[in-house]
Amino acid sequence: MKDFTSSTTWDYLHPDVLRPKLISASIFIAAFESFKSLIIEDVKDFYIFPVGEPDERSRENYFSKVLSLNKSPLYASFEWLKEREAIDDSDIEKFNRLKKMRNSLAHGLYEKIGSEDFPDLTEDFTIMAELMQKIKVWWIMNVELPTDPDWADKEVDESGIQTGPVMMLRMLMDIALGDDETSTYYYNEIKKRTAASQPGTDNS
Repeated sequence: MKDFTSSTTWDYLHPDVLRPKLISASIFIAAFESFKSLIIEDVKDFYIFPVGEPDERSRENYFSKVLSLNKSPLYASFEWLKEREAIDDSDIEKFNRLKKMRNSLAHGLYEKIGSEDFPDLTEDFTIMAELMQKIKVWWIMNVELPTDPDWADKEVDESGIQTGPVMMLRMLMDIALGDDETSTYYYNEIKKRTAASQPGTDNS
């Protein structure tokens, strides 16, 4: 049992120690939940909101072609994506790793904050960003662009695609967890661009 009379026992409560842990855990949990919703909603919208308002037939299609694959809407969506080779079993294993970490943080945060083995979430954030990017790029390449008359016949380099959810995740990671230069980059860039766009500004 820890000796709470020892001064070093409470070092983990110092803001410089505790704040980064709380921030990284909070961002990870929020990002994971957003990622889950993204997976489910993209597949659901493909059937229920393809054109106009949903009807009974679109709901039946979603049930028969997606929800019938697994009792969990999330894993049913994964199975649907896997059938279309958007992901594979290794990607689902990566997601399960993220899920395990999310549950560990959400249900055991108090214990982890006070321990010396608080997890370094850098690799998990990277896995999440890469998996999110892979899935979103698949949607863009296989659903959005082929159905857009302006892009249907054009070649697109997948490696150059920037997806909104991944950009937001990386921005949050940089701001919350980066060094001083990295964490202030976005703020400084917005300030410079705002100033440059003001009337009378000399941009030369």
